[in-house]
Parts: sequence; structure tokens; C-alpha cells
Amino acid sequence: MSDPGIPEGFSSREATDLQLGVWRFYRVNDPDRKSSVREDNWVTRDGVAKPGVDGLRDFLADIDPLADPNRIPASLLAAQIGHFLIRGESRQSSRVEVDEHATATAVEDGRFILRTTYRRDGHRQPVEVTHDRDGKVEVRWGPIET
Repeated sequence: MSDPGIPEGFSSREATDLQLGVWRFYRVNDPDRKSSVREDNWVTRDGVAKPGVDGLRDFLADIDPLADPNRIPASLLAAQIGHFLIRGESRQSSRVEVDEHATATAVEDGRFILRTTYRRDGHRQPVEVTHDRDGKVEVRWGPIET
């Protein structure tokens, strides 16, 4: 890993509008195409890489959305969460685009719930992310809409 937790050899651009405390959100790029993934979303906490659902679990534990579900505006939170969930693939862009009109947060039955729709490569895909008091995180993707 190179500074600040970015994969070695990758260039990066921070999405400063998503920054939250020690959490940083990046788009990374493999300029030499040594990786099968040319671009990706990358999240770090204190300069340590925290990608994927494990990183999302740590992020949600830090921000504790059950204590204050409206602390972070729903569309901003959806964009931050998208950086954990939308990963680079050889055939798809990793750009995170949130449909703000299809984004909402709620606390139901002791669980924080984010519902949103991501736009990617001309398609839309709904997702529901839940986080409970025990730290369990569930991600349920809906069908891709064209």
C-alpha cells in the first residue's frame, strides 16, 4: 500500500465532499493496467484501507446512525456507502451516482435502514442497507433496471 492506504501503483483522487472525520473516500486508477480492475472506489480510515462490507461495518459503527439517523443527509450517506459497495469490475464503471429522489433513511424495529438507488453505466439498481445495534450489516440488492 502506498500513502494514504491506496493500492501500490494506483493513482487516486479524493472525493473531498464525502470526507467525514478520519474517513476518506477515493476513486483509484491503475494507470499501467497491471490489475484486472482499472478503476475502483477505495475508502480509508486513518490511512488504512477499509474496502467492502467489513469497512462499511466499521464506518457505520463510527457514525452510529441509530443514535442520530439524520446526522448525515441521506444522499450524502448513500454516496459514502456506495464507495464501500460499488467496486471496480472489468466490464463496469465504478462511478458512484446516487438517485437522490429514491434515497431515504429510517429507523425501524431497532435497525437503521438506508434505501437508495445507484445509477451505473445507464442502469439503475436499488439497494437496502441495514445496520442493527449489534453491528450486523446486511446489504440487499434489488434487480437491475434498464
